[in-house]
Amino acid sequence: MGRNPVETDTPEYSYSDTKIVTSTKLNTSTNTLHIDPASTTSNDEQQQHNARVTTAETVLMKFLRPGRMIPTPSQRKVLDTAETFTTDIDSVPIKTYIWSCRNAVTVAPTVLLSHGFLYNAASMLKFVAPLLRAGYRVVTWDHCAHGESGGDFTDLRLWIRTIQVMADEYAPLAGVVAFSVGSTAALTALAQAQSSNQNLCVPSLVCINPPLQMDTVLKGFLRMYGYDKAAVADMMPLIHGVAKDKDVYLPERARELLPAHLGSGGLANTRVLLVQDRNDSVASVGEAEWVVELLRRGRGSKSANVELRFTEKLDHGGALGDEGVVRLATEFVMGKDSGVLGRASRL
Repeated sequence: MGRNPVETDTPEYSYSDTKIVTSTKLNTSTNTLHIDPASTTSNDEQQQHNARVTTAETVLMKFLRPGRMIPTPSQRKVLDTAETFTTDIDSVPIKTYIWSCRNAVTVAPTVLLSHGFLYNAASMLKFVAPLLRAGYRVVTWDHCAHGESGGDFTDLRLWIRTIQVMADEYAPLAGVVAFSVGSTAALTALAQAQSSNQNLCVPSLVCINPPLQMDTVLKGFLRMYGYDKAAVADMMPLIHGVAKDKDVYLPERARELLPAHLGSGGLANTRVLLVQDRNDSVASVGEAEWVVELLRRGRGSKSANVELRFTEKLDHGGALGDEGVVRLATEFVMGKDSGVLGRASRL
């Protein structure tokens, strides 16, 4: 069994400061779409359109094949205390990390940690030690095309499938703690599994800054590479057209996915906590409020089992290194009254 991890500092991540390794970059010499004059003329609209579609395809492929975050030395030290496995999911090798509770006589209930887009398993390490102290087994992994897992490109369908497989493989569960797109995938995966009458029991689910409008993530990616507002607006319909032609699962809004599953009993018996930063540049307060309303609507007397808590000035990734958020998530999984968040993330 892996050794109990030592405490480690988890840096505040964002699109701009994440350490990634990539061999290709978009052309950022201009803040507008660049059409090569040699490949088009002002009088040939079809050629111009074809050039724009080609650019959209290039952007989409780079979005789906992000640079891989490298763990810091302190993060690697903690990762090395885990048991590691490779879990094959739909022929994609998924790097998996497991920490077992040292004092457990039998297999302790499991808490799954699901990271976000452009992040990796190491980004969730702040949650490991508190959950182990609370008596849980902790399991996390690198999603496809991230970290040390396989996969040529990010596929939300495989993220959803991975969460379902992990939930089944490492039952009994105490809960799931998920961040960003990992939260979007977790909401969809667990609601889908439960609404289809799969025998999946998930007592608690913590979603931190879930970007339920997937276009927001894509737009943030484009801005990171220097595209201005007009160029982003021009690119979005072209990118979705390319995604449809290539059978890439890129739902514009998770709103299209959740109502049917939640209305069919998905997550009805799961306590759900959404943590949303009011200053988040990726996920919005309105989307979080919408999910809470949707979850409560079908629960009747169980509507109190859905909570929405706000943080301030942590932006998107800052929650992963915030002690108040970590404590809030841990105590929610334990079923405790979480009280007030810390100073940096005051309600």
